Amino acid sequence: MRTAPFTTGGAVMANLLTERVLYYQALIVSPHKKEREKAKALYLELCNECRKIFYTYPVKVRILEEEEAIELLLSMEGRLKHLIQNFEYQHISFDHYVRKIAYLQAQLLVRKKAKEARKYSSIFKTIDEIDEQLVADDTVLYKIAKDGSLCVDKESQWSENSPRCTALKEKLQENQIFKMRVVQLIIKCCDNLNARQIAFLANFLEFDEKELATLLAQSHDLSNDKRERTKHLIAVRNAHFRNRQFLRNELEMLKEYNAEPLQIERIQKKLQRSEYLFERSLNELTNRPNPVTHAVIATQLGIPKGTVDSGMHSLKRIIQKLLDDYK
Repeated sequence: MRTAPFTTGGAVMANLLTERVLYYQALIVSPHKKEREKAKALYLELCNECRKIFYTYPVKVRILEEEEAIELLLSMEGRLKHLIQNFEYQHISFDHYVRKIAYLQAQLLVRKKAKEARKYSSIFKTIDEIDEQLVADDTVLYKIAKDGSLCVDKESQWSENSPRCTALKEKLQENQIFKMRVVQLIIKCCDNLNARQIAFLANFLEFDEKELATLLAQSHDLSNDKRERTKHLIAVRNAHFRNRQFLRNELEMLKEYNAEPLQIERIQKKLQRSEYLFERSLNELTNRPNPVTHAVIATQLGIPKGTVDSGMHSLKRIIQKLLDDYK
């Protein structure tokens, strides 16, 4: 029985855990009793490695809290043998494979718990409140007003008739460098633009609409990794928001029914923790940098990144002065 690194397609796999899993799979089909005994000891080690991933990874990426990670770990205990024995190396290491499963199972657990929470809270709601909950948008973007209420943005009505737009139009016609800097700013803001706004900007800049749309689409693709991370943070924030609302309703219900003080205190502690997590995720998302970086813009336009850096700095000063002049 060989113990050298396994190879697939002639390439040596560097991941030690993957090698150990494939080595275990070879040992369990061996006709030699000693090697099968060795496989049992190796299996226990591999199970412990899987348990570490299922417990730590969902917490690390902030999908679950530690208490929920324990629940996930227990639910996956019976599947460890299947995962280890049926793993096939296809250019994805075993630890990456297990992390992917942990991520998907954690998301499933979050949705399941949210569903149970909604079912429980519906017992104490009127028919109208239940109808409102059913038609609510689960992915709403939260914007907190000064009075603490939720704000819903209406699509801004863009127009070329304002004094600021007239002054900006004149500057665009006079200076081509300034015009290209505005194009860079539009690329940076591509995530916040819809088709009608892109058409408006192309006409305003006297720029080919198809060319501008292509630049924005390519920039979007180049920034996909950061965008996926932002989407994940949005999901985390929304989950904390829903949990906070549920605990608030539960606390109000317990007080109304004169529940035991210890039970009320327990829910209050949970609510404090949930509010802290929501505020933390909200701040993290608010302070998160734009997915489209200056390096992406430079790549798209074929110019040095330093040119984009200095151009953006200069553009911000010009636009700020323009806004101040037409208050």
